[in-house]
Amino acid sequence: MENHFTNIKSLIEKTKDKIGKPVSSEVVEATIESLGIREKDTKDDFGFNSIKDLAALIYYELTTDSYYIGAKNEKEIEVEKTQPKVIQLKDYFRVKTQIFIQYYSLGIFHLLPVLMQIAAIIVFGYSLWTYVGFNEIQSTAVVLGVVIGLVSTGGFVQVIGKQASFYWNYEDYLMTNKTINYLHKVGMLSIFFVLTTIFLVNFFFHIYPYEILFVVFAYAFFVGMLLLMLAQL
Repeated sequence: MENHFTNIKSLIEKTKDKIGKPVSSEVVEATIESLGIREKDTKDDFGFNSIKDLAALIYYELTTDSYYIGAKNEKEIEVEKTQPKVIQLKDYFRVKTQIFIQYYSLGIFHLLPVLMQIAAIIVFGYSLWTYVGFNEIQSTAVVLGVVIGLVSTGGFVQVIGKQASFYWNYEDYLMTNKTINYLHKVGMLSIFFVLTTIFLVNFFFHIYPYEILFVVFAYAFFVGMLLLMLAQL
């Protein structure tokens, strides 16, 4: 008898997860059959003579028990979680304040690497891409290199963050790996293409000395590669 009670409770939960609140006992009966339960199993496993009698009990429980009233199936719960939140008009100032604090804090967190670079300059006199001892020419070369590296790879970094995350969230790790590897290759080719174009333009118009240009290229390449390698994280 105790085993029958446990089996019935388990079947009620499975039925609820599959159909939510049933519209009739016939729907419950069809659901029970879809779970692989046969007519001849009901007597031994649940203590009922037929699936119809078992379905009637489960229908009664799901529609009258306060615990199951308003129950949703798995799909309804998933849709409910993915739907955008509705902001009530009342207490709107409090809601706006919470949103502001949330996203302001998130923005500060995203600026943390820049703040760390500034702190490093103040404390140590140098950071990832600058040094207080640089003259104007060196500073110009370094800044140009950083800007070129950021511009050359910024789009690929964004795509890696969005597309790879999409596959990762769906646990498609093969496509995640392929996407990251492909975008890394394309991003590296993009850096070489941009640097080659700049070199050819400078070759014909002699805008910068080659000594400065090679410093620009070194910074652009290494900063761009650093961003690409960290993008998947």
